[in-house]
Amino acid sequence: GAVHLSRMLMPTPTIPTDVPDLFDRRVPAALTHSPEKARDLDTVLCFKIEGSGAWTIDCSRAVPQPTCVPGSSDSARCTVEISSSDFSAMLSDPNVGVQLYFQKKLRLAGDPTHALKIAALFDLLRSSP
Repeated sequence: GAVHLSRMLMPTPTIPTDVPDLFDRRVPAALTHSPEKARDLDTVLCFKIEGSGAWTIDCSRAVPQPTCVPGSSDSARCTVEISSSDFSAMLSDPNVGVQLYFQKKLRLAGDPTHALKIAALFDLLRSSP
C-alpha cells in the first residue's frame, strides 16, 4: 500500500530542491556518470513541473547515451505532473510524495509500471558525484 507507493514516488532529502538545476545539470551529470545503470531502467520519463518547465529523460536501451532534455515527449512511458513548489517539497521531505498523490496534486499518466522506475532514477542521482 502506502509504503510501497511512497518508495515509488519519493526521492530522498539529499537531492537539491532547485528544479531547473536538478533537470538541467544534476540529472544529465548522473546519466553521463552511469549510462549503463540508467539504460537498465529501460524507460522514458517525462516530468512536467508547473512553474518550472518540462523535461524528458530517455533511459531506454534503444539509445546509446541516456539523455535529459527540456520539453515533453509523446514517447514518454510515464509522465509526472506536479507544481514546482510541491515537487520541491517532495524532494525536501520524501513523505510528502504520497500525500500529494492522494490529494491529486501529483499526477501520473501512462504506464504505472514505469512509475516504479522514478525511485530508481533518483537512486541513480544520489549515487553519482
